[in-house]
Amino acid sequence: MKTLKLLFPLLLLSACQAGQSRVMTPVAPFNAPQRALTAQTQNASTRGLTKSEFSYSGDKTELTVIMIHDTGETTETKTIRNPLSGGKVSAETTVKRNGSVVSKRATSPAEAELSIKVAANNGWQDVYRDLKTRYQLAGLIS
Repeated sequence: MKTLKLLFPLLLLSACQAGQSRVMTPVAPFNAPQRALTAQTQNASTRGLTKSEFSYSGDKTELTVIMIHDTGETTETKTIRNPLSGGKVSAETTVKRNGSVVSKRATSPAEAELSIKVAANNGWQDVYRDLKTRYQLAGLIS
């Protein structure tokens, strides 16, 4: 009888615990472009800039901002303005490691903002204004 008194609370406790179930809500997985954009954004914020420069083409249609990071990676953001229409701008980013091109793609809004900030922080006032105008025409910034 004494053992029955001891077992009853244990049985009651285990019965209460067995009835509980944990419901997990499914989380939608990232698709590949979102994952790549998240990785780019995280990489851009964790690496340091060691050198930056800009260059114009002879006719001022191409403006390139070159950023060298402390990882040894070089990022070149290039804007090309159509000299005939003036209102059409294309933007391209090239990433290089050890002098070899790793990727070439359309410039993202985050990369456009970074280029503009680099121009502003280096005191390149004309480049800053030109970049801002070009990226607005390309629809990358507001």
